[in-house]
Amino acid sequence: MSRCSQCGEITKLKTEDSNIVPGPVADITTTARYLRLLCTNDPPLKGPVLAHIQDIVSKTRQRLASLDTNISDLRAQLMQLEDERSLLSDSLQKNTAVTSPLRWIPPEVLAEIFTWTLPEHYEKPARVDECPWVLGHICSRWREIALSTPSLWSFSFIAGVHPNRYPLLPMIEAQIQRARTLRVHFMGCETSHSSPQIERFDLLSKHSERWEELSIQLTSALVPRLSALQGRLSSLRKLWVRWDNEDSDEGLEFVDCFESASSLVDAGFAGESRFIPILLPLHQLTVYRVDCPWKEHQEALRAAPNLIEARINVMFQDDPWPNPSDTVIDMLHLRRLFVTDVNILRILRAPALDGIGIDTAPGEELDVTRELDAFLVRSSCTPRRLCLSGSPEATTTAAVLNKHICISSCVLVFDQATRTSSTAFAGLMTMFTRADTAPNLGEICIGSHKPFAINYSLLLKMVESRRNADRPLGEVTVLMSGWDPDPATIVGFRALEDAGLVLSVGTVDVNHLRSWKYTSPNFGVL
Repeated sequence: MSRCSQCGEITKLKTEDSNIVPGPVADITTTARYLRLLCTNDPPLKGPVLAHIQDIVSKTRQRLASLDTNISDLRAQLMQLEDERSLLSDSLQKNTAVTSPLRWIPPEVLAEIFTWTLPEHYEKPARVDECPWVLGHICSRWREIALSTPSLWSFSFIAGVHPNRYPLLPMIEAQIQRARTLRVHFMGCETSHSSPQIERFDLLSKHSERWEELSIQLTSALVPRLSALQGRLSSLRKLWVRWDNEDSDEGLEFVDCFESASSLVDAGFAGESRFIPILLPLHQLTVYRVDCPWKEHQEALRAAPNLIEARINVMFQDDPWPNPSDTVIDMLHLRRLFVTDVNILRILRAPALDGIGIDTAPGEELDVTRELDAFLVRSSCTPRRLCLSGSPEATTTAAVLNKHICISSCVLVFDQATRTSSTAFAGLMTMFTRADTAPNLGEICIGSHKPFAINYSLLLKMVESRRNADRPLGEVTVLMSGWDPDPATIVGFRALEDAGLVLSVGTVDVNHLRSWKYTSPNFGVL
């Protein structure tokens, strides 16, 4: 052993333990001096120690050169192997693609698959890196099928509120050329530049004979362009009109360009600050969603005998409500009805009604029960679905469901203040938990686009209770803003789902709630 004079460490006299290539075996004295020099900055003296060090340096350089040569050879071999692997991988991918099942899918099936890639509801203009545009970038076959499928290109959405995201005119023109019919959703904006909106609307208007749907939010700049549509809407089947703000309809007395739309069956419009008549071919309508005074509703409903679905929203009301003694309006084909005021039911009769919805308010519980009972008796109908929105209350809901046992589906939509909705929600969950309430109920749908405190334990208890009833609850849909159940609720719902319950829970889908209330899924208001 030898102790280093600088660090005091005991060093073994075995050079093979170091990373230095050993030279010839040296005597003990030379080795000791050599090891001491490694631990100090002292210069080596001429003699055996210096010769020993020089020999080690020479042999180390030789060994490093040999290793560098070997490494270089191995790297060259690795690069050659990687190149060969890349070529084989490309070959495998190409040959596998040739036998891919996708190549055997018939064009009509692939076209149907393409239609499912389109968004269900459009909220922003189309982009070239999204469907359907991106489908033409995959391969020539996909491009050919996409271009020959007109339904992929029929939808055109323009939102004037985002001027920096307007679809380019060449994109609109290409889409028009590829489509057979057009579904135009044009959301004008009063506060944005009008010239690009007018330019795009005029381009679409040149092809209005091919419009199948039109949802439009009008501005003061767009209103004068409507006259160009007169007599050119023969294919229009669905219409929804609203105004951007109270200045958009300034000076306008009525809109008559849609009256001659010979194919129109689904129409609606929402008011902003006042009622503006939009003349429609009422005799051919099957769907009616209109905001206007009750007097105008009466005239329209009497002139529309073929309605299957109606949403009657009374606004700008100055006239008194009708008396039950007024002439009854027969709606013989009506299947779905939603009214924003229960007084509307006073003079309606709908013997074929399958679903009815009422917008309720606090303090109207007795009115809702009384008017709804009278309407159902007058109509001699057996509706399957009941929708209560606004401020649904437990006592009213229970009274209706227990009296009209034909109702098997109950929809509750909360639109009121947070505290009111929380209290009403808790009361309804407690009411539904009782076995003697609505024994024939098979479906419950609950939703709100306004966040409020949800009692998840009551919700779970209610569903579990109804699953154990004589007629088990089969389907539950809960769509709430701020949906965030505790772990116990999640586990409980999963167990119910595993047991066969059809369950849909999660964050609110506003368009889904609108469908419950028979409102337009695009620009309609809740």
